[in-house]
Order: sequence, then structure tokens, then C-alpha cells
Amino acid sequence: MRGRFVTFEGIDGCGKTTVSKKVLGRLRKRKVRAVWTCEPTRTWLGNAVRRGWAEGAGVFTEAFLFMADRSEHVDEICARMGKGQTVLCDRYLDSTLAYQAAGVDEDLTAGMMDWLRRAHLPFLLLPDLTIYIRVRPELGLSRISGRKGRTKFERLAFLGRVARNYDALAAAEPQRMKVVDGSGPLDGVVELCLAEIGKIL
Repeated sequence: MRGRFVTFEGIDGCGKTTVSKKVLGRLRKRKVRAVWTCEPTRTWLGNAVRRGWAEGAGVFTEAFLFMADRSEHVDEICARMGKGQTVLCDRYLDSTLAYQAAGVDEDLTAGMMDWLRRAHLPFLLLPDLTIYIRVRPELGLSRISGRKGRTKFERLAFLGRVARNYDALAAAEPQRMKVVDGSGPLDGVVELCLAEIGKIL
């Protein structure tokens, strides 16, 4: 039986990495053959994405780096699914749509998202389920306040744009993209995610 593909999305500080790893552990306890992965990947292509961040690469350069990393990653994900494994992925296409589109003028956001979608068509694997862990930008910012990055004002403004992009994506694809409130206790968020995943297993 072919495995399932589940992605976890949300702004910085939403808790998706912690939640997705907790979900992995819970699924394995239930004897589900599950594996965890992330984007950017831990490969040389993923490292190129991180170097792009460090070097201050432009929004389109970042987009192409992410696509190169993802095109290779999809092959690995498909191989895992072909072995009957359920793949949990921390960030995927929706992150690129939400974040890269937040890097252009607001009147260009829709066009940027459309271009990114079309650019992915030759190799894209659509998730069976995407869990969007939604938190207010202010909460996300408070959770990552110790990380290096932009000024508080710039980061909050940027996270606000990313959050709006995620909201629009979720509204456009409610069957695939399920919204989970990430502001509550961790165990409760994990349970909500498991409930959604249980519907497709």
C-alpha cells in the first residue's frame, strides 16, 4: 500500500517543527510506518538555500534554489511512499508560496504565487494533507525572539504578510489544507494534527 504525504506549514514560531516531530513519535507508537523530513533539506542543495539566506540572495534567486532542492527531495519522498511509508515534511511548497510572495510588492503577490505554482508543475508532488499551524504573528515573533534576524519591526511586518499569504492559501484549498490553532498547549496541538492525519490513513 502506498504511503501518505503530509506537510506541516506556518510562520516562524508557529511550532511546526516541534509538533511534526511529536506527531512522528505518536504515529510510530501506533505502528504507522512514518518518517520525518524537512525543507530546506540536509543535502548540498538544501545547504545552498541556507547559503543564499546568509548571502542575502534576492527573492527570485531564493525561489530557484528552493525549487532545485525540492525537485530532488520529491524523488526521495516518492521512493519512501512507494515503500508504504507515511512521509511527514516540515515545510514544502506552501512555504515557498507564502514566503517568496511576501518578498515582493503587495500588488504583485498573486502573480508571484501563480508563477511559482506553474514553475513547480513538471515535478510537483501534491500532499495528501497539509496542516497549517496558525498563530498570530506577534506570538510567533515572541517565540523566536532569541534568534538572529531582522529588527522587531521588520520581522513583525514580514511575518504579518506571510501569515496573510498562508490564510489565503488555506482558504483556496480547504480540502487539502487544514488549519490548526497553534496557540494552545503543545499536546493539544499534536492531538488536533493526529486527528486530521487519522482521516487519511
